[in-house]
Amino acid sequence: MTGAITNIINSTFSPVALNVELKLMDGSITFGSNATAGKPVIFPIIPAGGVRTITSEATAINQNLINGGVFKIATLEADGESKGLEVKGLSFKLGVRYNLILTLKTCTKNVSDLKGLNWYYPEVIKNGQKGVMFDGSFKKNGTVISFDYIEAGADYGFVYDITHLDNALNLSVNGQPILGTDVTLTEIQFQTNAALTSQNIEFADGSQYEGTNVEGGKIRAIYSMEGTSSRPLLRIGISRYGEILIYGSKKR
Repeated sequence: MTGAITNIINSTFSPVALNVELKLMDGSITFGSNATAGKPVIFPIIPAGGVRTITSEATAINQNLINGGVFKIATLEADGESKGLEVKGLSFKLGVRYNLILTLKTCTKNVSDLKGLNWYYPEVIKNGQKGVMFDGSFKKNGTVISFDYIEAGADYGFVYDITHLDNALNLSVNGQPILGTDVTLTEIQFQTNAALTSQNIEFADGSQYEGTNVEGGKIRAIYSMEGTSSRPLLRIGISRYGEILIYGSKKR
């Protein structure tokens, strides 16, 4: 997902009175009948390509009620999908200014019961060689280890969270590696002094694992860091269009 909002059609607040009467002698307020279509909410013109955030013009609402207001968008277009949106239970009080902030999030299904990419294999030494125990067998350093699994299709792609990582990875999606042409020959390397490949990934701001953090200080080696399910070490996002984004933690 790009998170781009490309169109907003027919957005309103309701119920909104067509007119309001104020009696000066006692200050009482009488609301007239409600507008059938509600009060339109005006958004700015959305440029080609869409926007990730958008703010409407201020909307004056003639109404006084608790938990009875509704904000409705007949059609909201985002990431190629068109859906209606309705927010109920709003309160309107005369003379009070409100900010209604809505955040759109993709519905997700947890597949953490799979082994996935949450791999943790402590280093061991066997017959003088360093490596790891994988599925009951010793794998010396430099050996490719992998899992194959199938997940059900999803409209908005997948998100893989990694809580532990030795030093490198690659991922093939529908037969296409996210780096190179063969997952057994190429890898995304986070370590600076790995035996077989050089470090080939860094943060968008130029910071590197085992190197300088542009925001200040140093970043530890990725294999000495640990994430959690709520705050993963790495997150790999695969959009519905096959776009890949990798997010990494600098502190653990």
